[in-house]
Amino acid sequence: MTERNTRYVISVLARDHVGIIADVTGALFEHGGNIEALSQTVVGEWFTMIVRAAFPADVAA
Repeated sequence: MTERNTRYVISVLARDHVGIIADVTGALFEHGGNIEALSQTVVGEWFTMIVRAAFPADVAA
């Protein structure tokens, strides 16, 4: 039987700091997320990220 996943597009905007990518991806991992696509950039002191991630169907938004 095929497991069904729920997909989300998640956007992040925060002041840039060391470890921010590890923080975001770690939180996704803790909730069973699988990153399917990712775009990130830093503009001045601001970090931006857009992630498409799949989660097990039983994980609520």
